[in-house]
Order: sequence, then C-alpha cells, then structure tokens
Amino acid sequence: MAVIVRRTWAQIETEVKLRIGNPNNTTILTQQFIWAAYLRLALTWHHFELDAIASPNLTLSTSTNLVALPADCFAVVQAMLLNSAGTVILGQLEPVNYASLVREYAAAAGQPAKRARYGSNLYFDALPNSAFKVQLSYYRRPTAPDFSSGGSELDVECDEHIIEQAVALAAGATGAPGVALNRQLLTEWLAEQVRNPMIDSVEDLRERVNTNRTLGGAQG
Repeated sequence: MAVIVRRTWAQIETEVKLRIGNPNNTTILTQQFIWAAYLRLALTWHHFELDAIASPNLTLSTSTNLVALPADCFAVVQAMLLNSAGTVILGQLEPVNYASLVREYAAAAGQPAKRARYGSNLYFDALPNSAFKVQLSYYRRPTAPDFSSGGSELDVECDEHIIEQAVALAAGATGAPGVALNRQLLTEWLAEQVRNPMIDSVEDLRERVNTNRTLGGAQG
C-alpha cells in the first residue's frame, strides 16, 4: 500500500469547493478564502516552519539610523549587533518603544544599543559610526499559495484546518452548507494547540515574566 501523499494547493481548493457546495465560477473567490485562512492560521499561532534569519546579515549605514527589514518580515524576534566584518558579536540590540527611541535619539555617531520597528524599517538609538552588521531573527509571512503547484509551508497537520477555516470564512459569501461542523472542528483543534499565540511569542515577551516560557509553546 502506497504512503498517503500530502494535499497540494489545488487539492485543498477542490476540497473547499466541495464543502461549500461546489458553486459555479468561484475559483478566484475560493482561492482568496484559502489565502485568508492560511494567513490567519500562520500569523496567529507560532509555527517553527516560518522562523527565519535574514541572509545576508543586515548592514547599517553611517548616514542614517535605519535599515529596511526583509519584505516578508511579520514580526521581529531578535537583533544581534556585530562588527562591520560580521565576525564579532557586540551585543543584543534592546527592543524599545518607537516613540521612546525617537525621544532618546542623538545625532552624534556611536554604537547603537537599542532598536525599534516602525513600518517596514528598523530604527536605532544612535547614528552608526561604522557599517555594523545586524543578525536579524524574525517571523515571516508565508509565501502566497500557488494553485498550479506546491502546497502549504505549515506542518501537514494544518492542511485540514486551513480547509475548515476557508469554509468558515466562505460562509457569509456563499451560504455554504455544513459550515457549522467545519467551524466546530476548527475551534476544537485551536483550543488544543501546543503552539503559542503570536501575541505571546515575540517582542511582547520582554514585558512579561518568562521563566519556563518558550518561544514555540509546548513545541519549544
């Protein structure tokens, strides 16, 4: 007997259509529901599959106190300051509130000690006096589904619940039958998650007591 093969995005789409009554002309709409469901699961709970480290390291400029974050950066987890060659660790950049960092900013060049995200950039409390490197660990957005090939980046167990979430989201637009069951199954699975909610898994942790708390919840 052959080993079961994981669903592709196209097969997930087919299953969602079947569960919402297979309405006509819903290809684009169905795909958008699946994309929304995927994002909701991926960005609400911490999935190790989406942990990332910027490569190459970010390079600071001596003419500005900011650096652009990777385009797929959803949440900054950690930033380590390195020398300009990227060979010596100079220390952690302390995460602070952006408004506080702006108030404390001094134009005099020096070695940054603090950082804050604002928009798609990472700002520092001092104008760098060298082209320091920053090793950035972050949680990324998943790549958008390609319904002509491939499948989800999340663990295989999540495939069924992407379908359930998509069916639940489609309910208001399609009047889909069987939505209540899909929503109930999804709710039960989410209530039993070993993954941490994303609100607990990144920089907000610095303001809480974190003894025996891991980034990935019970998985960590």
